[in-house]
Amino acid sequence: MLPQLPEVIPLNVGGMCFTTRLSTLHRYEDTMLAAMFSGRHHIPTDSEGRYFIDRDGTYFGDILNFLRCGELPPRERVKMVYKEAQYYSVGPLLDLLDKMQPLTGEKVRQAFLDLMPYYKDHLERIIEIGKLRAIQRKARFAKLKVCVFKEEMPITPL
Repeated sequence: MLPQLPEVIPLNVGGMCFTTRLSTLHRYEDTMLAAMFSGRHHIPTDSEGRYFIDRDGTYFGDILNFLRCGELPPRERVKMVYKEAQYYSVGPLLDLLDKMQPLTGEKVRQAFLDLMPYYKDHLERIIEIGKLRAIQRKARFAKLKVCVFKEEMPITPL
């Protein structure tokens, strides 16, 4: 027989305290939180009797707010909340955050870099040229325009 969990769940996530309803943690059944609080697993408690999750609690409130009412984090917190959503396997939150900047911008940047196989190899040289131009002009900052292209090899019939 599975142990009965209370309807109100006190949590200690890395030293930060939260309180939420069991139904909030069960909002999406395929998350780590739903599994943890299914009654099938032992969850340690702290000295105050709060369920302890050994994870930094800084962004856990954002995870809870999404589970409670679908609220998304402010733009400046998206990357870190995304990492927490990955840890807790909150798929619907991951799907929504995937569409937000700065993650979308990072994906575009990475796709661009993937198209340019030698870009990373030459990046240090590009920065070196920029530094030399700044020194030559005795400027604190220098602009360096870089044009990158990918050349396709023509396909010739055999």
